[in-house]
Amino acid sequence: MKEDAYHMRRNWSDENQIQLVLYQYKFGNQWSKMIGLFPSKTANNLKNQFFSIVRRCIRKICRKINAHEYLPKIGNLKSTTLSTFFNILCEKTKALNNDAIDEETIREMLNFAFDNKSSINYLNKMSNRQILKDTFVSTIILEFIH
Repeated sequence: MKEDAYHMRRNWSDENQIQLVLYQYKFGNQWSKMIGLFPSKTANNLKNQFFSIVRRCIRKICRKINAHEYLPKIGNLKSTTLSTFFNILCEKTKALNNDAIDEETIREMLNFAFDNKSSINYLNKMSNRQILKDTFVSTIILEFIH
């Protein structure tokens, strides 16, 4: 039984993770509504994986904007802070794209979380880099200051 639980947590393809983020954007934190979309996953698996993805994104942003001093603290961020970060990031991206955010835009936003190379399309666009930095400053740094 423990081995099955381990595989349920660990067996996430990049495509499954992108789909999870897309559904979270669509449904919010209503994990039980998404269970049917991910066979063999529980609501708790979905929630934990989503927040793991967001933490990974935040760590990448820390490295990209040279805010390395915050890296050790990211694991302690509350789920409400992680949700706020994701929501603000989506809203700012929507505003940049004339109030439209589609699957391709979210894919571009997340590519940097899965790509270990430094040539990341989303971060190479100056306006998108500024959105990430502003979102990081307005949510994550404020959380650490308080």
